[in-house]
Amino acid sequence: MEKMAGVGVDTPPKRKFPPRQTRWKHDGDEPITNINDVPEGWNANEPDLDPDDINAQIDRCFERIEDGIMPGVFEIRLDSYLAVREARNAMVDSEPSGLSFDVVQRLNSLKIIKNDLETRGDPDEQLSNVRALLKAYREGKLNWSKGMVTYWSNGLQLNTPSKFNRKIHEKMLKENNTTKSWWVEGVS
Repeated sequence: MEKMAGVGVDTPPKRKFPPRQTRWKHDGDEPITNINDVPEGWNANEPDLDPDDINAQIDRCFERIEDGIMPGVFEIRLDSYLAVREARNAMVDSEPSGLSFDVVQRLNSLKIIKNDLETRGDPDEQLSNVRALLKAYREGKLNWSKGMVTYWSNGLQLNTPSKFNRKIHEKMLKENNTTKSWWVEGVS
């Protein structure tokens, strides 16, 4: 009997970032374009922002450009972040709505693996597992959560998501044929 995982597994705590640095605005007629002329204490780093929060990074670029300090640097950075956001949006739009970005990223990886197996061959008989994983994620029956694992064999999910446990892992290895069509999802 196929066991499918429920959504809502434990997620790792959010990383804490330092408070925002002082926002400096240049009041001159021309923007500051020489790094030697920036106000003391100003820097172009954004340690208070999550590097993966593309929208916050884009908003900060607009602020920095408006502030008139090294706007050329932030115009280039803005173009880069806008391209990343466009690529992320295209990836998200390629999958069913409502999936987390982590799941969409995992689906993207699994699609690459599936294509490779279909193109180059499948000597370890993993295609049934990959197809089942794609289906489970897309249907919201499986969620990607760091540190959580599921075991798969011949396209069937053998357990609900659980934190990786070496004893359980060894038990699963002993109880199942792991020479073909064996997959542990969630281990990086």
